[in-house]
Amino acid sequence: MKRLTMNFAAPSGKVKPMHGVNNAPVFGYYGYEHMHYMTEAGIPFSRLHDTGGYFGGARFVDVENIFPNIDTADETDPANYDFAITDRLIEELYKAGMEPVYRLGATIENGHFIKAYRIYPPKDFAKYARVCANIVRHYNHGWADGFHYGIRYWEIWNEPDNSNEIAENPCWKGTKEQFFEFYRTIACHLREQFPEILIGGYASSGMYACMTELVPEEVLAAAHVSPRYKSFLTFFTDFLDYITAPETTAPLDFFTWHSYARVEDNVHHAAYVRRELDKRGLTQVESVLNEWNPNFTLRGKPEHAAWTAQMFLGMHPLVDQMEFYTGCIQSTYASLFEMPAPMDYRPTKTYYTFKMFNELYRLGQAVPISSEDDRVYALGATDGEAVALMLANGADEDVSLALDGAVFAGKAVTARLIDGEHTDEEVPCDPASGVVTLPPYGVLLIQA
Repeated sequence: MKRLTMNFAAPSGKVKPMHGVNNAPVFGYYGYEHMHYMTEAGIPFSRLHDTGGYFGGARFVDVENIFPNIDTADETDPANYDFAITDRLIEELYKAGMEPVYRLGATIENGHFIKAYRIYPPKDFAKYARVCANIVRHYNHGWADGFHYGIRYWEIWNEPDNSNEIAENPCWKGTKEQFFEFYRTIACHLREQFPEILIGGYASSGMYACMTELVPEEVLAAAHVSPRYKSFLTFFTDFLDYITAPETTAPLDFFTWHSYARVEDNVHHAAYVRRELDKRGLTQVESVLNEWNPNFTLRGKPEHAAWTAQMFLGMHPLVDQMEFYTGCIQSTYASLFEMPAPMDYRPTKTYYTFKMFNELYRLGQAVPISSEDDRVYALGATDGEAVALMLANGADEDVSLALDGAVFAGKAVTARLIDGEHTDEEVPCDPASGVVTLPPYGVLLIQA
């Protein structure tokens, strides 16, 4: 029998916010009745991208939703801004306990092949930067009848690298060199105006092709090496070289990237991102995986719940935070809510993995757990007295593991299980016996 190795007496630092989401379960412009699910799961962050659907619902978040006449209007006049719908959204996020990650830019335009609207490089980068600064000023410094939220994370754009062909790109109808200049113009202006905020981007489309550098030659045939995927890496490394060159230096407090792969690949992607940042001296830059979903077509299935839980646990040592795509309630990617008749949008099994992970997050101090069985990912947490252990089995068969159960001896233990038969239900479990068994696609939270 393979083992779990753990030492609850030696926590390794804080449990990271791995259970953020993109957006939130909002119906239209004003239906917030499902937001309590976010509160109950302790969701720490809501990244605001694709908010309200294509074109941001024409009202939410996007720079040109808030400042619609960007080429002609006076950006110094508050009357030219429309904050109303986004104000309500952000108010509701804070009421639900979520901190916004505000994406400055445009929603993906999947109909761009008919006509693209807001994904061309702006005519005046400096004016666009001033508009972005006024959005920050509205939410953090009270400008234009605004607020003093102190939003920390401000992300510039989304997936400008989505295609290596401009004609095929639904996010940026310009060259990468134009984007680098655009990013630098905004980032430098925001740093000058607001030294206290965190500035980042650019929401890379993914590091899928990095496997060609990180795995042995004999398995390269199985790696993702299409020209499009390779271009994502070139865009990434050229961007880092640009913002670290003395003549074009620009702020980067956090780097955001995306992946829809499973944890087995994502651990390599995360290692690659960290390596490329570090070798350019960007050791303090946060690595943030802010779009991910291991297989959105499996909504409601136990394997989706297990693979999602594996992402929380397996990626914890490698990134600084994550935002799942998506927390929306009406989306192809809306894996946290069912849509059965009569469309009552009940939480899925996957939703309850977020609640489970939040129990670790609430305890505060992370305890790394080493599993000899590569089908199981695990993480522990403690507050110095209480302890918790979360495990996720990504396989379609039972897995039993030996462990040192001394930390649980003499304590009242509860265990909650998600699998094909259970949805966050209490089950018998005695870790003090020295053995834990996980059912197929099982996610188990043990607390004592």
